[in-house]
Amino acid sequence: MSRSAARTGVAALVTAFLVAGAAACGSPDEPAASEPAAEPSPDRAVACSLLDAEQRAELVGERVDEVTDPALSDLGLQCRWGDNVTFVEVSSLDAGAWARSLPGLIDSLRGSGRPISPEDDAELTRLTALVDGRETLTAVDACELFAPLAQAIGAEPVDGEVVAFLPLGSGTGVQAQTCTDGVFTSVVFSAEGLTESAEVADRARTALRSAHRAAIDSGAVPT
Repeated sequence: MSRSAARTGVAALVTAFLVAGAAACGSPDEPAASEPAAEPSPDRAVACSLLDAEQRAELVGERVDEVTDPALSDLGLQCRWGDNVTFVEVSSLDAGAWARSLPGLIDSLRGSGRPISPEDDAELTRLTALVDGRETLTAVDACELFAPLAQAIGAEPVDGEVVAFLPLGSGTGVQAQTCTDGVFTSVVFSAEGLTESAEVADRARTALRSAHRAAIDSGAVPT
C-alpha cells in the first residue's frame, strides 16, 4: 500500500473518526443502522447537492438516491445516501471545529477497549499534541495542520488529499479527505465487492475535489 493511504489498525480508525466516516457507519466490524432522514433543512439541502446522482453511482457502481441521516449532522454540511452495505457520505465542516474535536475523539478511541499497540499509542499521542490546548485554532490554521495530522497516523497527503481504505463489516470502505480555505471535506463510500485499487482511489479523489469545491462555493460552511 502506498503512503497516500493510511495503514490498517488504529491509524485507519483514527482517519475515519476525524469526521463522519466510522461514526456514521458504525464500527468496522458491525455497521450501524440508518434512519430515514427528516424533512431536509436548508443546510441539508446544500449538503445533499455536493455530489449528484451520477457522481455517487460512479463511486459505488449503482444508483444510491435514498437519503439517510448521518450520525454527526450537527457538525456541518453532511449528507448520506444508501444503506449499510452500499452508501456514499459527504461531509464538509469548519476545519477549526474538526481539528479541535480530535483530542476528544482520540480519548473515545482509547476508552473503546480496542487493542492499541505501543506504536499506535505513540501516534495517537503525537496527533493529540498537534492540536491539544489550541481552543482558538482558526479554520485556516487547522488546514495548515492537515498534512502533519495525516502524517502522524501514517498517511502522506498527495496534492493535499488523503485516501484511506478501511475495513467496514465484511467489506472495504474508502475515505478521501482534504482541507483548504478553512473547510475540511470528507467523502466516504462502500459497496459489496469494492476492493483497494488505484482506480478506486482516483474515483475517490475526483469526487472529493468536486464536493470540496462545491462546499466552498456554497458559502454554507462557517469558517
